Amino acid sequence: NVVTTADFHRDSWWYDPVANNWTAADSIPANITNAASFIIDSSIFIVGGLNPSQVTINDNWEYNTNTHVWTQRASFPGTQARLGPVSMTISNRGFYGMGVYQAGNLYMNDWWEYQKSSNSWISHSSTVTLIGRYNAMTFTVSGKGYLVGGIPLNSTNCETW
Repeated sequence: NVVTTADFHRDSWWYDPVANNWTAADSIPANITNAASFIIDSSIFIVGGLNPSQVTINDNWEYNTNTHVWTQRASFPGTQARLGPVSMTISNRGFYGMGVYQAGNLYMNDWWEYQKSSNSWISHSSTVTLIGRYNAMTFTVSGKGYLVGGIPLNSTNCETW
């Protein structure tokens, strides 16, 4: 599949489950697809993805839900930008990793934590023993994060960690 500029949408929306309606929010300042997101405090972070030139990026955008302002934050410092990364929030901490490096077909298995207070990243990659993959699913329960499935290199192993 070829992604074209027409496939990119910059609009942002928030959902009110009580009123059962969507309300337009300020648009993100960049055209991005295939990114990941997590929440810290009242901020939503959108990290990585693909730009309209078909280049993977390490951008990190924060949307403050109180002020309704987008701000670019410290870029993801991993060795490779990637498609199909995963992310999650555990105990008000944002985590990001995995994915595939587009140009080299390199399946990543790194894991990083974003520190909102210092606008910096911490690698937790030395603790990762799972197979690199992209387009996996994540969720959290009782302070623990779960990674499910995804597409690993040359394998049908879709375990849960």
